[in-house]
Amino acid sequence: MTSATTDINDQLRAARERLGRVLEGNGEARVPIDGATGELADLLAAVNEVLGQCQDTRDALHNATMDLALGLSECFGALSAVRGGNLDARVSQQTVDSQDELLGRFALSLNDTFDDIQQTIERQRYAIETLSTPILQIWNDVLALPVIGIVDSKRSAELMEKLLASIVQKQARFVILDITGVDVVDTRTADHFIKLINSAQLLGAECFVTGIQPAVAQTLVEIGVDLGAITTLRTLQDGLRECMRRLERARNRAHNGGAKRA
Repeated sequence: MTSATTDINDQLRAARERLGRVLEGNGEARVPIDGATGELADLLAAVNEVLGQCQDTRDALHNATMDLALGLSECFGALSAVRGGNLDARVSQQTVDSQDELLGRFALSLNDTFDDIQQTIERQRYAIETLSTPILQIWNDVLALPVIGIVDSKRSAELMEKLLASIVQKQARFVILDITGVDVVDTRTADHFIKLINSAQLLGAECFVTGIQPAVAQTLVEIGVDLGAITTLRTLQDGLRECMRRLERARNRAHNGGAKRA
């Protein structure tokens, strides 16, 4: 066997080894062409070109697979966050604009769904707040504000805004603050109620508090809340009766005063 034949055999053997590495996943392997001439050199160069194309294709598929995996992970992460109560969670615009059409459509659909959920919850929250804090005109010049549940700073501000606006609009002379539906009162809650009553009185509306539960009354005494300047009555019905009596007395005084002047 001549030296040239031996070199060719060695080069072919090396080529087979490099091809084997490529099949095993080593896309950077190339067939050595040093010393090869003629048709063999052309063949080995063509093999290297094919191997380069294979590597580029594999890298592209790898990148696309990673992008898809990361995008799906982000989608499910946002879904989990929204289910956990974070209504602001959204899939990033980068994922929505993904080159993978199905991933982009899925991400966009999720964001649209999250927007719909947030809007629905906001509408329901507004409806619940409206129903839980109604301002009722139960008689001429008499408003009733039944309070149910916990009164925090945000809700207290909403109550005060709605009540004062109603007093001015209805020209109310009496307000009955009914707290039958309030089971727990602390110092802060009591302070909210007192500010609410004082604000209403500044607009000329006399306030009564009705429906204080035994446990609430005990708590108010224990925490030292002073309700001495506030008229408290047992029930909303008692509050309405008291308003009627005072309205009647006011009418009688007005009638007697007019008769005397005549």
